Amino acid sequence: MVITIQICLIQITFKTYHPLNGNAMDLINANNGIINGAIPTLDSKAYIFDGLDDTINIQYAENLNFQNYFTISALIKTDEIKTQPIIRKGTQVNGENASPYYLGLS
Repeated sequence: MVITIQICLIQITFKTYHPLNGNAMDLINANNGIINGAIPTLDSKAYIFDGLDDTINIQYAENLNFQNYFTISALIKTDEIKTQPIIRKGTQVNGENASPYYLGLS
């Protein structure tokens, strides 16, 4: 029996981490969020958004200008599926000044 093992090492560097444990503080860098309308859940481990205008905004930071491959993740629970942004960099989705990255529902 011959067993071949190939190992690939990938270095992962977190640029920002927001566990949303009662606040929008970044635990890695100083990319702290500003909460606008969203309210914490009873256990303070998540936020409830109204689906209209609640946001958590993170100001511009050079370390969030990704140049190569990157991964964005979000755990969400919705009451209904409709087109809405989950994570977006920038203010526009389409057009000349479109967001460089966007994660949403549709």
